[in-house]
Amino acid sequence: MTAPTPAVPPPWTWSNLSEPAAQDLDAAVQAWVGDYNRHLATKTEEIIPACWRQHLALTQELPVQVHGWRAVHLDPAASAHEAMEYYTRDLPSFRERIKDLLTPDPMDCLAGKHPAQDDLDELITRAATDLDARGPDIIDELRKTTFAPEAP
Repeated sequence: MTAPTPAVPPPWTWSNLSEPAAQDLDAAVQAWVGDYNRHLATKTEEIIPACWRQHLALTQELPVQVHGWRAVHLDPAASAHEAMEYYTRDLPSFRERIKDLLTPDPMDCLAGKHPAQDDLDELITRAATDLDARGPDIIDELRKTTFAPEAP
C-alpha cells in the first residue's frame, strides 16, 4: 500500500510559502502588475498603483490573478475556452474590484499620495475586539433557522 500524496498548498497563499518562495512570488506579482498596467488596464481607475503592497486585500488577490493568468497562458493543457473565460469573466471582475481593493481613496493612490491607514486600522481593531458592540450570541437561534418546512 502506498502512502497518499500530501496535498500541495496553493502557491498563491503567502502564508504557505517559504521566505525564498515568497520573494519569488513578490517578484512575479510585481512583474505581472507592470504588464497588467501596460497591456490589460483599459481605464485610469483600473491601474494598480505603486503602493499596492500597502493594500492588504490587493496583496491577497494579486497572486491569484498571476496564477490565473499563467494557467491560461502558460499551461500546455489550457484551452481557448478557459482563456475566453479569463478575459470575459475573471479579468473584468478583477478590474471592477480594483477601486474597492484600493480603499480608502483609490484616486489618491493613483496620484502617488497614499492616504494614512490609521483610521482603517483602528476600525478593524475595534471590530475584532469590541465585545460590547458585537451584541448577543445568536448562534443557537441561527441554528434553528430553516429555509424550507420540515418534511412530514
